Amino acid sequence: MAICTTLAITLACILAAPFTQNAAAADAELAKVKANLLAYLTGAEADRKLTSVLDSLKHIEQSAQAALKSMRGDGSWGDINYAAGPDQEARLSRHLDRIEMLARGFAVPGQALAAIPT
Repeated sequence: MAICTTLAITLACILAAPFTQNAAAADAELAKVKANLLAYLTGAEADRKLTSVLDSLKHIEQSAQAALKSMRGDGSWGDINYAAGPDQEARLSRHLDRIEMLARGFAVPGQALAAIPT
């Protein structure tokens, strides 16, 4: 949920930027926002000696590995029903949560998956 809030705030800031900026300045600002968001999401500046950070990194690693191992060849998961229905949004949300787990596993430096070429 925190990521959704962060992304919403980031999007709001981008949309609130003056529309009179030239394209190069806007591109540079967007690149800066993207880099900051990526650094935040991957814990780039986190003190990796802290127990809480190490626990978080371990959780990222375990979650990503579990998601990868249980993912089918077509990118789906067997325990998620992808058929249309009244709770389809909740089921697809679980799919996107797992994609996020994988993305973090591949993006966070020091994770085993981060060393795998994509």
